[in-house]
Amino acid sequence: MTWIENIAPLIWRFLVAQSIYAAIIFGVVAVAAFLLRKSPVMQLTLWSLVLLRFVLPPDLSQPLSIRNLVDFKSFEQSGMGFESAEIITAEGAIFTAADDGMSVQQNALPLWMTIALAAWTVGVALFSLLFFLRRRKWSLLAKRALPINDDSMLRQLQKLQQNLKIDRNVDIRVSNKVKSPFTIGVLRPVIVFPAALFSGSGRTVITSAMAHELVHIKRYDDLRLVFQNIIQIIFFFHPAIWLANHFIYIARECVCDSMAITAGKLSPQTYGFSLLASLKSPAGPHAAVLPAFTSPAAAAKRRILFIKKGYAMKRHIFYKLSLLLIAVFLLPMAGQTEQAATTPAAFFSPADNSAVEFILPLPSDSYRVTMGYGEHLHPILNKKRFHPAVDLAARLGTDVYASASGIVRKAVSRPERKNGYGNYIEIEHSDGFVTVYTHLNSVDVKAGQAVKQGEVIGAVGNTGKSTGPHLHFEIWKNGEHVNPADYIAF
Repeated sequence: MTWIENIAPLIWRFLVAQSIYAAIIFGVVAVAAFLLRKSPVMQLTLWSLVLLRFVLPPDLSQPLSIRNLVDFKSFEQSGMGFESAEIITAEGAIFTAADDGMSVQQNALPLWMTIALAAWTVGVALFSLLFFLRRRKWSLLAKRALPINDDSMLRQLQKLQQNLKIDRNVDIRVSNKVKSPFTIGVLRPVIVFPAALFSGSGRTVITSAMAHELVHIKRYDDLRLVFQNIIQIIFFFHPAIWLANHFIYIARECVCDSMAITAGKLSPQTYGFSLLASLKSPAGPHAAVLPAFTSPAAAAKRRILFIKKGYAMKRHIFYKLSLLLIAVFLLPMAGQTEQAATTPAAFFSPADNSAVEFILPLPSDSYRVTMGYGEHLHPILNKKRFHPAVDLAARLGTDVYASASGIVRKAVSRPERKNGYGNYIEIEHSDGFVTVYTHLNSVDVKAGQAVKQGEVIGAVGNTGKSTGPHLHFEIWKNGEHVNPADYIAF
């Protein structure tokens, strides 16, 4: 298997899982944002949760979450869930064993997945290029703008910086190449004013614009916007990311307006008129990628409404607690790891009263059963296929134990391409039993080596035909598959 074949399913499952999880949270946040529509601060924070969900680990979980109150089994079994296994190919993703116990069907990535991932790659490349070119354009404009040496402007800048407690050096410049003020930079921020602002506007408009841009600097909004754009580039295909960023943009501008009014000691009416005056010079494309005083007309109207109504801009303690509860409830979207039975394996009664006693091949608190033994409906072919094992999803690198004492019959750490099991181990036990551990990240034993029950023999991996880190665990009895669940309480 090439590295592309190995990593492509991981990317696919990550994108699909994150997309579905974010869509669920988007719906809940939309309702909460509507109920808290009079608080721009809460609007900003709520919509930021949607973005945060896009970057949190898919396996993040906690007991009291929406994930554990909603049944996602149908999603996981559909082949789209992050935790499902053995579903990568259109023909042989669920392995069918032959007489030798290790033969599997081998196929390339399904065509639909290849096309989808190729389209996503092209989209990411195009949006990345667009963002880079736009950032570079505005960076060059800021670099080529002329410094402002007006003493009154510099004094006003210093006064506003003191009011906002900004310690960084802020450079103010002027350019006839821009139509509205904007800020770029984090450690050495630059505010660029359009030359037309000084000839056609009063001092209050300049003060309002300067105060607004300084608030963006105080809040490190340029860095936040870069972060937002990176997420939007990766998930450009998802409507939730575009809508969330739109609402975040409006809420952030409203919050900055409130802080600018306070810092500049301006009345809401004066500041509002300044914002209206800025509408004469519509915002350019930088409004979406850089902090800017001027907004597109629709967003500016929303800002003026907030200023006029004087909606709450402070986080009340009730809102803080509510937000914390919402975040804890919404963001962890992975199911809780299924715990192994509390009954020790030594007291588990096997189906055939065998003298061999098996234990869990993984730590009891480290795995989740994602597929059992027997017939399962193939999510792509819509046909039943036989699955001769129990699949245990676990974190990459989790220790794998010898389920019973025995002699290592095979220890394959560099499998041939045709081998869909990847790195795997076979251990021969007494009474005709053999256990098989596949898709390992590492193999820590050698063929012919004697191992004791509970000894670490390898680590959970994602090698071979696998769509995520998990252990494919088989038990054989006298050359035939048997159900591992008949011998171990998973």
